[in-house]
Amino acid sequence: MLLGRDTELSAIARALDGLDAGHGGFLAFGGEPGIGKSAVLDVLAEQARVREHRVLRGRATEFERLLPFGALVDALDPFLEALEPGRLERMGVTRRDELAAVFPALDGSLDAVPEAYRLHRALRALLDGIAGSRPLVLVLDDLQWADDSTREALSALVRRPPAGRVLIAVAHRPDAGLDDLGHQLDRHGHPRLRLGPLSADDAQTLVAGRVSGATLRAVLEQADGNPFYLEQLARSPARGPLPSAVASSIQAEIEQLSYPAQALLRGAAVAGEPADLRLARIAAGLDERAALDAVDEAQRAELLRPVEGAAAFTFRHPIVRRAAYESAGPGWRINAHGRLRTALIELGADVTVVAQHVRHGATLGDEQGIAILTAAAERVVDRAPADAAAWLEAALRLLPEQAGERFAELQARRGTALLLAGELAAAREALLAAGTDTAEKCWRLAEVERWLGHEQEAVRRLARARELASDDPRVQVKVEIELVLVHEWNLRYDAARRAAQAGAARAASSGDPVLIAEVEGVIATTLVQTDPRAAAGPYAHAATAIAGYDDHDFPAHPMSLWDLGWAATHLERYDEAIAHFERGLRIARARRAHGNVAMFLTDRVEPRFRAGRLREALELAEEAVEAARVTPSVRYEWWALARLGLLLGRSGDGPRAAEVVRDCERAATGLPQSPLVDLWTAQASATATFALGDRSAAAARLLAAAGSELQRMAPVDRSRSRLVVLEAALERGDRDDAERWADDADAWALFSGLSTASAWALVGRSHLAATGGRLTDAARTAEAAIDAYARVGARLEAERARTLYGRWLGEAGVKADALAALERAEERLHALGADQERAVAVRELRKLGRRAPRRDAAPAGGRLAGLSARESEVAALVADGATNQAVADALFLSVKTVESHLRNIFAKTGVSSREALAATVREQG
Repeated sequence: MLLGRDTELSAIARALDGLDAGHGGFLAFGGEPGIGKSAVLDVLAEQARVREHRVLRGRATEFERLLPFGALVDALDPFLEALEPGRLERMGVTRRDELAAVFPALDGSLDAVPEAYRLHRALRALLDGIAGSRPLVLVLDDLQWADDSTREALSALVRRPPAGRVLIAVAHRPDAGLDDLGHQLDRHGHPRLRLGPLSADDAQTLVAGRVSGATLRAVLEQADGNPFYLEQLARSPARGPLPSAVASSIQAEIEQLSYPAQALLRGAAVAGEPADLRLARIAAGLDERAALDAVDEAQRAELLRPVEGAAAFTFRHPIVRRAAYESAGPGWRINAHGRLRTALIELGADVTVVAQHVRHGATLGDEQGIAILTAAAERVVDRAPADAAAWLEAALRLLPEQAGERFAELQARRGTALLLAGELAAAREALLAAGTDTAEKCWRLAEVERWLGHEQEAVRRLARARELASDDPRVQVKVEIELVLVHEWNLRYDAARRAAQAGAARAASSGDPVLIAEVEGVIATTLVQTDPRAAAGPYAHAATAIAGYDDHDFPAHPMSLWDLGWAATHLERYDEAIAHFERGLRIARARRAHGNVAMFLTDRVEPRFRAGRLREALELAEEAVEAARVTPSVRYEWWALARLGLLLGRSGDGPRAAEVVRDCERAATGLPQSPLVDLWTAQASATATFALGDRSAAAARLLAAAGSELQRMAPVDRSRSRLVVLEAALERGDRDDAERWADDADAWALFSGLSTASAWALVGRSHLAATGGRLTDAARTAEAAIDAYARVGARLEAERARTLYGRWLGEAGVKADALAALERAEERLHALGADQERAVAVRELRKLGRRAPRRDAAPAGGRLAGLSARESEVAALVADGATNQAVADALFLSVKTVESHLRNIFAKTGVSSREALAATVREQG
């Protein structure tokens, strides 16, 4: 019986009832050590089994907290190991390669760990596959000790939960590292329960019959309602404050055992949890016979519990493991870790597993230990850079000399890992410790100082790098490109252009065609911000040169394709831009350059949006946010959220844009002060505000951030912002100010030669003419804007301008032409997936007495695109002529579940028979 936990038991019952009804979810239990979290999870697991749900349990452990995905592997790996060949695929899990990189049962390799967001999708699909035959309850305990990979995966699952009947229950002590998981649980409405102490009556009931009188009163007073403390002190009373009294009590239990049993307990604490018997024996220094006897004795004392189906065991409670570990002297622990290191190396264990024991057991000057820790850092740096930095810090502590070449090398590696982890201040400290005696070190340090907002230090560092690299054009070019970024981050566009041109001169002197092409790309993307006509030549040269390189042996930096992508986007060559971004993404993924991958995922969206591929752009923008949220640095999340907020606002979805912008602003608070961050965050906010209909507030936000003339914004980015400020001026009746902004737009259109710049200027003139009562002129100007947008394939903006054209015609009394224009805009906006803009066209049609046709939203990929993975499998088998029973047998489902899937499939596809479904599959498959 679980005393004093009625609230928790009610939450468990509700969650399991929901699971029975087909709804998954999350439960989180928090509280201090020993408060009963694990006991609550035990009850949940037992009640789930009574309902015939599948229960998989795992836990994180205190001394193995750097092992990647530890709790998830503990829970899921035994299940995967028991599957017969081919079963995973029949369960509908098609991402085996991604999963194999994490779960040893699938014979994968940590060397091939995919991007985190892809792994999270694979994990989501795995949980859905496991839950295909019966509901799944995944129970994860002691998450305060979970590694970053596990925490990120769980946060991702909360944001995008499994589609099937999956309940995930977690328990943890208070831990700041779990704040993001808690935030996600709260945001998505999942219960988080904090367990408090038992009442005096419940506490007394718990220990009744074991202690009495003065001892009972002392136990109740000492334990203060903590169930584990109550149980432990009732088992073996001890004096003193908690938790030292509990430690003394456990120590007294251990000391009652024979020496071999004590040694085995300590060896098991060193070996890990669950503790493999062989490893625990080696750590303890016992022979096999003595170890088996010791295990039996420890189990009789209820200090150890066997693991079903394995030669392994767990401690009664994590506190017992800690007490056993600390009961051994430091010298004994060092020797035990050393024995395990040797054994694990002989067994061919992964270097990260061996490194755990090196970290706890190596001594100064241990060369093998330094090599193992360095190799472990190299193994995990791409996906867990903070862990890599911890391994390198441990290696540095083993160096006999805290100076010299090797010290500098390890500090440089640690600084790079900390930079990847977003720990900028610590990264700067490590890189300074590595020294500034080479141009490369100065350049890397300047990058960190730029991110920290230390502009002057970064500029001085780059000047020093330039001196040190006087005979190396490649490093000199790197220095100039970093200087370009320093200027752009501080919104100095002309200075950025000059730095890019200096880099071009240095590249030309080298005669290196790859270097020249890279710098021409930088010049193109820098020039296009202020002078698009001048950017066209360098863009063409760079694009031609880089197109000739093979992806598999690409000699340039992947970000050269990012430069080309943005240059092509601003030059209105949207298909070329998409091709550059996608190629860069492929190459960055192949090189496991995860920061570059995050940038490509985010920025490939913009040319698609400008080309009117709205559905695809928004879907990819959501994917970019998902990917960025699991990168170690918040800067990628901020940028992905800013881009998504801008896209949603520009597509007219004000409420969703405002929600995303709030997240963007929250992410921005985690970044050092930066004019660039402030500007783009303000642009996203203003765009959302404008989409919500508040022109005045949107204009004020833009002018406050970008300056009274928008001078802090790159000229190429000002066109839409000018229109916002112009419309706000007209709304308040200030035609002179509106005319000034219209003149500015005309001048930029003429100077830049960009078709979209001309179109934005025409739309502004159209508003001016309409508010001045010149509706025919307004309509004619809007019609010209349609043509200007259409010339470069800016379909969304063209149809938005067509709606404006129809509106002015309607107000001018030219009803037939107005209806024709508005009906065409409504149809095309629907096809583009621009629902909010379509609604504007529909309202204008209604003003003219015409109802728009009723249109059902359809998935972009056709009727089958809305099916889940499992539903797609069922549909394919039905199309092949399989009966419900045959489908059930093939997919390991019940017939009732197949029938339920078919009902959902019929509803989603709009068909009503198996024959019609088969025809749809043949047509679209």
